[in-house]
Amino acid sequence: MVRRRRSRRHRRNRFLRRGLIVPFCAALTGFSAVVILKYLTPSLFNAAHVVEPDRQSTEASRERALAVQEEALRQLENRRFYRYSVIPGGVRDVHELK
Repeated sequence: MVRRRRSRRHRRNRFLRRGLIVPFCAALTGFSAVVILKYLTPSLFNAAHVVEPDRQSTEASRERALAVQEEALRQLENRRFYRYSVIPGGVRDVHELK
């Protein structure tokens, strides 16, 4: 079997293919990076579109949270305290355990 010497056309075509592969890979990498950043970290792209929350709704939710917390503290005051309980404050029923 005799190997033939490669022609100039073959070398030129190989050079062109290699020259086109590099920009194609770079473009593919850039495109995939943009897509990944857009969908995995949406906060980078949506930071300009954030709307300030309503002051009244913020204060109302804060007041509701305080009211719930005060009610929970009142309920804890009326309980027996078991020193070596696994659950701090103890549990009265299954609903509370959940």
